Amino acid sequence: MLLNMKLVKMKQEVLSFLFSIACILGMMWQLFLISNIFFNFKVATDVLIYVPNVIEPNNLVFCTRFTDVLDFERLNRETSRNWSYSANKRDVIRMYQHELTVQEIFEYTPHEDQVLETVAFRRFDSIRQYIYHGPHTYLYFNVSKFIIMEHICYVISRINDTQQWNEQLAISPAGSGLIFGIKLARILQRSQYVKLMISHGLPYRAIMTSGTIIRGYNDSLKRALFNRFAISSYDNTVRRLPPPYQTNCFDFSRIGFVNEIACTNECALKKTLNTYNKVPFSGMILNQMKERMISYMDVQQESNYTSNENITARVILEIQNNCSRQYPCNRDTCYYNSQFTVINNVHAIWNDFYISYHVPSHPSSLLKSRPWMSTVEYLTYVLSVISTYTGFSIISMNPMLIWKRFNHFKRIITNYKTQERKIIRKNGLKDRMDRHEEVIRDLVYKVGLIRLIQQQQTNNRIRVYV
Repeated sequence: MLLNMKLVKMKQEVLSFLFSIACILGMMWQLFLISNIFFNFKVATDVLIYVPNVIEPNNLVFCTRFTDVLDFERLNRETSRNWSYSANKRDVIRMYQHELTVQEIFEYTPHEDQVLETVAFRRFDSIRQYIYHGPHTYLYFNVSKFIIMEHICYVISRINDTQQWNEQLAISPAGSGLIFGIKLARILQRSQYVKLMISHGLPYRAIMTSGTIIRGYNDSLKRALFNRFAISSYDNTVRRLPPPYQTNCFDFSRIGFVNEIACTNECALKKTLNTYNKVPFSGMILNQMKERMISYMDVQQESNYTSNENITARVILEIQNNCSRQYPCNRDTCYYNSQFTVINNVHAIWNDFYISYHVPSHPSSLLKSRPWMSTVEYLTYVLSVISTYTGFSIISMNPMLIWKRFNHFKRIITNYKTQERKIIRKNGLKDRMDRHEEVIRDLVYKVGLIRLIQQQQTNNRIRVYV
């Protein structure tokens, strides 16, 4: 009997121990898996396709070759040159690009206040179309310009009453879907190759990917084949998460830049100026400088226009690549917005160079990164795993606790028997019953004595009351 009890006890203890070990290993494995996911900072991407209800007009960017719109009359008068407009003579155009400084390009191309001739737009509280001419156009539109490669670009943006309802614009009887329209000044009519795009701020990305439109300008007729352009745009926005998440983006506004392209351009500008004392042609030039741009002739080393510096395309490319790989320009920006511009051009009926900006023709998209597992989800999962382990542990330990309690009572009984034997030996009692009788008599005596004392106390209270 005792042997069977010992075997049962041993089995219970072994099973309970193995079950507890399995619970601990399962908990550790679960915590390892969830912690591995959480501390790798993986991200999930939510994709949203939408059509905006409220339209905030973005910037209209118009680019043309600066050699097409130079004020040659004033340029020749002030710089003692004898240049003339040439639309298709490649060597002449390259020579102009090689000789002009950045400051001269800014100075002799149309000024910001000479770009707009007429504007048409709607205000927020009306579907009527408002048209302004001449200087009044600059009360509602702002113009700035920059240089990139062989282009001089004008950024045209609304400054008043910018928001519009999509439905309000779509149902307007006059010019359905028109956000605003611009008639450019006649001085820009000579533009032979142009770029048109819509952008938030400066078009750092769109300028490199947008195609060139050939207007087919005829200098003898003073007229282009294409004069009317209707454009619309839609957004592709990407929002990333900063470190330690896997997207590893960087907020370039902390160091004074819009994105990584602006950072790379600034780095390449400084290094090219230090190396060649010239400005790189691949980046945006926003400020006037006395230096010249690196031209096609500098790179090709043509005989008549060789430079003192050994300018090679390989070195320029190395500068650009080094800047794009240096910290922090080698990181992606946290906010990325790309405007896709849709352009429809028609044959010229009038000589006016007119651009109209319409409501989006395609839905926009938003790609937003979020943590694959948030901190709250991680803590909830960890606590649930620990709670489950604790529950299983309690269940598995119950048989062991019961067995331990039984052993405890067994030890108490054994100790009582041992003490009883010692007392029997000490008092010389014959058997255990005599000891029990003695204990009982002693207990009865004590109980009777207690009752007697209580009765005497009661009688005393009665006498006092009487």
